[in-house]
Amino acid sequence: MTVARSMLLALAAILAGPAGVARADSLLLGRGGGTQAQAIAIAGETAASNEEEVSIPSGEGPFAFDEAPAPAPAARSGPRGSARATAGAVMQARASESADGFLVISASSRSSATAAVTDADPDLENASHFAEGSSLNRVSVRFEVRGEAAPYRLFGSASGAATFAELQTGGGETIRRIAPGAPAFGAGGTLEPGTYQLEYESEIEVEAQAPGSHSDDDRANGDVTLQVGLVDTDGDALPDSWETGPADTDGDGAIDLDLSAMGADPRHKDLFVELDYMPPHRFELAASALVADAFADAPVPNPDGTTGIRLHLDNGPDSVMNPRTGATWGSLSRQSALVHQLVLGSVTGNEYDWQAFDDLRSVAFPTGRRAAFRYAISAHGHDGTSSGIARAIPGSDLLVTLGAGCSSINAGTDCTLDARAQAGTLMHELGHTLGLRHGGGDDLRFKPNYLSVMNYSFQLTGLQDTTGARFLDYSRFGIALDEDALDETQGLGVTSGPAADLLTVVRCSGAVKTPWPVKAGPVDFDCDGVSAGVVSADLTAEGDRTPLPGFVDWPALVFAGGSVGGSGAPAPASSPADEPPLEELLSAKAALDAALPAPAQPGPGTQPGPGTQPGGGTATPGGGAATPGTGGGSTTAPRPELTVLAVRPGKFRARRGARVTYTLSAPARVRFTVERLLPGRRRGGRCRPGGRGPRCLRAVRVRGSFAQDGRAGSNTVRLPARLGGRRLKPGRYRLTATPAGGPPRRAAFQVRR
Repeated sequence: MTVARSMLLALAAILAGPAGVARADSLLLGRGGGTQAQAIAIAGETAASNEEEVSIPSGEGPFAFDEAPAPAPAARSGPRGSARATAGAVMQARASESADGFLVISASSRSSATAAVTDADPDLENASHFAEGSSLNRVSVRFEVRGEAAPYRLFGSASGAATFAELQTGGGETIRRIAPGAPAFGAGGTLEPGTYQLEYESEIEVEAQAPGSHSDDDRANGDVTLQVGLVDTDGDALPDSWETGPADTDGDGAIDLDLSAMGADPRHKDLFVELDYMPPHRFELAASALVADAFADAPVPNPDGTTGIRLHLDNGPDSVMNPRTGATWGSLSRQSALVHQLVLGSVTGNEYDWQAFDDLRSVAFPTGRRAAFRYAISAHGHDGTSSGIARAIPGSDLLVTLGAGCSSINAGTDCTLDARAQAGTLMHELGHTLGLRHGGGDDLRFKPNYLSVMNYSFQLTGLQDTTGARFLDYSRFGIALDEDALDETQGLGVTSGPAADLLTVVRCSGAVKTPWPVKAGPVDFDCDGVSAGVVSADLTAEGDRTPLPGFVDWPALVFAGGSVGGSGAPAPASSPADEPPLEELLSAKAALDAALPAPAQPGPGTQPGPGTQPGGGTATPGGGAATPGTGGGSTTAPRPELTVLAVRPGKFRARRGARVTYTLSAPARVRFTVERLLPGRRRGGRCRPGGRGPRCLRAVRVRGSFAQDGRAGSNTVRLPARLGGRRLKPGRYRLTATPAGGPPRRAAFQVRR
């Protein structure tokens, strides 16, 4: 048997001030516990046992616990077979008072166990080969709120059937719970004076026993952070006090940064990222805009009654800092051009060593930003032609390395692929730091029912609909499949809604990737040339046939991770290097390229556009890999794409009007329409005028429109003071720009009195 245990007990006291802001007083009154791992395997009449144990001495004061018990594998061989068992557990836990005077309790664990037996004579009923692996991790932290009530926020994620975290009353009654299928991402509320406890537990168990040869393995991961005493109204892991004025984020008594000057809003979720680069791998501004737009369109509610996440991506002084106003970073940018390296860091076994990354981070990433910004580097390579890696899930460090793969398909000339591939790869790795995995909530790769840029099939292109339009997105749809019970008459089974218009990618006959419709209808799942009945097929080409759970990404985002959110958890020194080579991503892209509509033939008097997809790269016949360019992927259809849109100034008087700036990937006529955003109340799933319900903003179309024939590149047009014969009234508005044959883009503005 293999056992791994981690236990921790702490007692903290919190004193709430007159305004209900909690501060720690004699934070930890006691602690104790330990972590232990033991391995036993039995084969025939022989047995093996290994054990590792670490204990935590009892004491007082703030603490940090970080242990990784992993005894040597227990293995034995007998005359008719063998048995082997392994187990390991990494447990991290800490409690401390932040610089702003609030309590932070965090716990995380990584557990795994394997068991296997081989039986040379499966007909021998009394074979005694047996192996079992199990792992148990547990943390219990008790604290007390005194004086007035104190606000709290609970962030986290959990995987594994028996992994959970609970915020409980002193009597054990559950207040909030994080568990697979019952997440509490960013959940919050108020704790009245009294005693409380945070309970965290993760357990797995596997076994294998003769007769016959068998094996089993399992793993479980969990991360949880509890903040008590500091208000974070919108749940983006940035305290309100940081989002409303200058803030001291590192506790040294000096002002570090002013997030409000960068566009932060305590009632609307904000996400800050610094993107440094090694020349020539700076991201195109169009790539920045694609990612920012994807987050702006997120179906994530905010306390201000709107949806979306504002991504503040520092991609240099000329990149957009405030998506709401279009203001650029200017002198507030801290982007650094780093010395070019062909390979950043090293991979040993299957683990990427972050030391080289940390050496650059320590110099280029300002200390004052680290509690609020995620940090990314666009480099040449780190592991063959792999496109990138994230340090932890969730976390705050990420690396994008498109150069090695791009130069390999570009005759050795250094490059960074196109804007869409840059944007998709950044959004993919950023998704890991926000708690997402390659299957959403699991690590299953290439799931055809998982419609997300986290799926390698869509990393370089984004999602694609049946018209050929492409857009970056995390999953909005929970579509479940079972590889052992696939109904070929119904396909993926989606009968209506936005998902029914999309395409997915399936590996048919092993490595061959094929585009399939998501809409319900006949699908040849097993690639036998017939679409009928219920069949079994390995759709992901992972070597087995399993259930493929659906997952909706956007509600599951975890904003607190790594150095962001006050968890204080140490960054891991290494991470699994399991990203595929770029060539595998390009083959998925080629499958989607092949499904693009044929280009329209130019009519009399028309000017055919360049043979590029939105933004640039040229095509090879038959949907081959893209030639490195400045935009989307390979296709012969000149579909224009509007990559940047801003109204300047963002606030203006109606009689003066404003300028609209936008960037096109190809020449196109652009139609502009305006909607007025009026207050409402959400009822029956819609935002309606008046009544009761959560506050929201409803969009009311303004009569009239205007248009311009735009050229490829940057364009400017005047936003008229009057539309439809009427002057724009004071208030908030939304401008929509739609290029002919391309997807729309939106920008907000405000008319002042």
